[in-house]
Amino acid sequence: MSDEQNRKKPQRVQLACLPCRQAKLKCNRESPACDQCVKRLRERDCAYTERGLRYNAAKQKAEFMREKVDRLESFVNQLKSTAPTKHNTRSPNVEHSLAHATGKLRLTDTGGVHFVGPSHWESIIEDIAEVKAYFDLQGSPEYLVDDDSPSLQDSHIIAADIQFGTANIYRKEDMLALLPAKLVVDRLVATWFRSSDGLRLILHAPTFQAEYQQFWRAPGDVSPAWLALLISVASVGAEILASNQHDANMGQLAEDLRRLTTHALILAEYVKPQPHVIESLMHHIKSLLVKSGDVTSELYVLLGNVSRLCTQGGYHRDPSHNPNISSLCAEMRRRIWDAVCAYDIKMCYQLGLVSVVNLLTQDTAPSSNYTDEDLLCDPIPPPRPLRDQTPMTWSVVYSKISHVLGDIIYCSHTPNKPDPAEVARLDADLQRVRDELPPQLRMRSLEESFLDAPELRTGRYGLEFVHLKALCVLYQRYLSLPDHTAERKQCVNAATALVEHQVVLLQATQDGGELSTSLPFVRAFIHDFNLAAMLLCSHANRQKTSATADESENDSTAVLALVLRVCRLWEQCGVNSIKARHALRAIQRFVEQRVVPPESRVDPAHEHDALWQPTMTNPEIRIPRSTPSGLHDVTAETQQDAIPSFPSFTDPSADQDMLFQELFGPGYFTQSGSTPDWP
Repeated sequence: MSDEQNRKKPQRVQLACLPCRQAKLKCNRESPACDQCVKRLRERDCAYTERGLRYNAAKQKAEFMREKVDRLESFVNQLKSTAPTKHNTRSPNVEHSLAHATGKLRLTDTGGVHFVGPSHWESIIEDIAEVKAYFDLQGSPEYLVDDDSPSLQDSHIIAADIQFGTANIYRKEDMLALLPAKLVVDRLVATWFRSSDGLRLILHAPTFQAEYQQFWRAPGDVSPAWLALLISVASVGAEILASNQHDANMGQLAEDLRRLTTHALILAEYVKPQPHVIESLMHHIKSLLVKSGDVTSELYVLLGNVSRLCTQGGYHRDPSHNPNISSLCAEMRRRIWDAVCAYDIKMCYQLGLVSVVNLLTQDTAPSSNYTDEDLLCDPIPPPRPLRDQTPMTWSVVYSKISHVLGDIIYCSHTPNKPDPAEVARLDADLQRVRDELPPQLRMRSLEESFLDAPELRTGRYGLEFVHLKALCVLYQRYLSLPDHTAERKQCVNAATALVEHQVVLLQATQDGGELSTSLPFVRAFIHDFNLAAMLLCSHANRQKTSATADESENDSTAVLALVLRVCRLWEQCGVNSIKARHALRAIQRFVEQRVVPPESRVDPAHEHDALWQPTMTNPEIRIPRSTPSGLHDVTAETQQDAIPSFPSFTDPSADQDMLFQELFGPGYFTQSGSTPDWP
């Protein structure tokens, strides 16, 4: 027998009294004598073991305390119900308004509780009866996708959970044997490094290339952490290729590589501070994002672990505190910290939650505008000015505005009425960051920049959307507060400008358009549109029912017609997130009730015969059109001229068709050199 088998199992506590235990009777464990002993007139013989006495006494004490707490709770509730209202510092209406403006707690079908913060579009649907009724009819919006995109369950590689592992973790030799051929891995790694995604910049390309070549010379000498990094990078490349080429085999390879990544991370004991772990986890998150097309609860929890590992590894403290950290390693640590913060803020925003990363005590300097070649110099030269466009320029600027957005989202979650001084400070911070934009990243029309690279042009829109989104969140709560006309206009104007920009951008991404190659990047802006559109719908709904509304705010027909137009533009471009697509349909239905005459609307009983098909609009409605100088009204003489018609969703796989039908009901259908020194 092994030592483990020879070990004695811990003895169970004998709770029954000794006579009942010997006679195998059910004992109620009462003291001084149990019911069985009382019945048999053997009270004197009723005795318990010492451990049993302690256990029973503790249990009785716990039950007594529970009853006492229940009595106290009942007493407090009685006091609350009889308390005089004059002692309340806030009226019930004010309390309800503040609670309503700081997010909502939703009960789920499974009995759980789901929180949606005020910066998320879902928190606005309560203000729009028609939209809320649509969600109530179709199902809970927060569980349309959940975690939750279709996964490949037929993989020959065992799935492992990063936090809890599995009973069978592969050895390093097993993972090396399961790697694809070198030519395949070369292609996958190159696909990622040639992409325009800013996350690739957390890896120093020359250093990674040297390590990559050394790996293929001696694969057995690689550390599990670096192996996890390689596999995670390859999985992102495979997922990008699978998404662009609609290649099922490449999608299966991406799934296998993701599973191998988790095995390598567990084997590396990723919770211990060491090189390559944070980078591997971030690439693993990116691969899952590309696969699902949306932020899920799984990714939110996984990124929370990454931020904790970053604080454990000291990424929130500037590397200059330790002179043993090389300049190259110090700058890469700053890039990693900026990327983790930006991801945390963005993912929390998309889930309607608050990011606390800005509240950490931190002094890490922002990333600098270096190229990878600059970091190989000894000593490293001063950083380039932001007017010198490098692959890092956009990320440096985005990180600055992202931190302000994080502060604004945190402020929007406070349960108290907005502090005018705090709102003014955040508005000033937002404007300052925008004023500091380098000339090449300041917003300009597509007509003025037709010679610029597509990445530069879409990057400008990305920064502008963050700015407008931050203004929407900052002034959102003023929509329901009286006597705040100026702040309310700030929110409405920002939301309108965001929708206007999306008209231009989405038109440019149509087939053959000047930005058609940037469509995967543009699709991420659907969440910004949903927020802006929900705010405009909520504002229009309030203006319609408010007797004291400002006349200048009442004319919302043109804005709603613009929202309807963008909904159909999004329909043509495609929406990966089912949750966002569900919101898009609800917005369209609300707007159609305002701008489409009743005789031209689609009968709900037959809407599956005209899913997302164009509806004849009122000829009197004036549809805003985009021009270099802004928007102007054009009379909608024909449906084709006013609101273009676009085809239905064109999901490439039967699984997506099935998922779409499950969401909207059976009546709907779709058409088919040197290594960094680590201290």
